[in-house]
Amino acid sequence: QLYEGDEIFQFPVVVYINKNKPREPLDTTGLPNAVPELCKYKNTKIDVNIYDANLNPVEANIKYKCFETTCNIGKTEIEGSVAKLSGEFPQCKNGYVIASAEGYETKKEIFTTINPGSIDMFLDKKYELNLEIEPYSSNDFAIITFSKENGSSTTVAYPEQKKVSLSSGQYDVSAYV
Repeated sequence: QLYEGDEIFQFPVVVYINKNKPREPLDTTGLPNAVPELCKYKNTKIDVNIYDANLNPVEANIKYKCFETTCNIGKTEIEGSVAKLSGEFPQCKNGYVIASAEGYETKKEIFTTINPGSIDMFLDKKYELNLEIEPYSSNDFAIITFSKENGSSTTVAYPEQKKVSLSSGQYDVSAYV
């Protein structure tokens, strides 16, 4: 117990830190543009043809995904009434051919590349639509999600985004205001 007038002695506290050397970074280097092992062994010839819903040819970038590895294959080129790519694919059972083109919804289809073959893919055109919420006050803010039956979805923040790009199809629409 301390009473008025008692002296309080303060002792300096000394803390000893053991192993207090600064850490040094490991001497390593990054691997820029490392090509996955699977993509190094493209040895199966596959023809890819890309069309829109009206059977018009569409130039598209083609990739192939096997497990968690995605290989860039190339780009289709229009030859007459067909957008075609004849390329070498890595061998894989039930991988995905992925086609993407500007203005179209990205499409992926299961395709086995053990033996040579061909695949025809049809891309859905995206349409830019104006978005309007009624009734709307200047204080309202909304998050709107358009979910398609194939699992893809598009989300917009209204009023910052007043346009949405959607392909044809059935959508479930949910809005949070």
